[in-house]
Amino acid sequence: TGEHTQPLRHYCFVAQITEVSFVNRPRITVSISPTETAIIESSSRSSPTTFAWPDLKPGNTIAIMYATKRILSDGVTLGIRQDDLSFVYLFRSKLAQLVSYATKWTCKPRECFHSGCSRKTMLIVCAQSPGAVYCCNGHQLEGMVKEQHRNLFSQTKDLSWLLEAVNAGFYSKYAFMDL
Repeated sequence: TGEHTQPLRHYCFVAQITEVSFVNRPRITVSISPTETAIIESSSRSSPTTFAWPDLKPGNTIAIMYATKRILSDGVTLGIRQDDLSFVYLFRSKLAQLVSYATKWTCKPRECFHSGCSRKTMLIVCAQSPGAVYCCNGHQLEGMVKEQHRNLFSQTKDLSWLLEAVNAGFYSKYAFMDL
């Protein structure tokens, strides 16, 4: 009818991609727990505006606002069919690393972004991403090279959007909305 509906609650499905195929349509397998996977597919032929197709690969993290379970194109499998790609975001990072960054990004007081450090004083701001702070140049260099923080820093806007969702209380690590 052309009417816009307001969701009853805000939610976001976030999972790590384990497999990608493009046979008839994009079909993504994601890990939603150590023993469970889910399938995501789309029939959209439009170019996405919120991610790049090359970033749709195993090991990266996918976030879908307002994902819903549906029967997929094979008529049997229950999964997520996401035809509006404007609600899909990809992060060039594993889910655990993304959650770790999100935790450090939102903690007060701020702490060093290096994975093995929790220092909270005498921090320097990263020139590539003002949201990240480090206790020393060595930790910053190691974080950029070994931990590949630059993959996320190029996506600071999308990560900020996800963190706003976390802070607003509508992030769910493995959320499905049953209709």
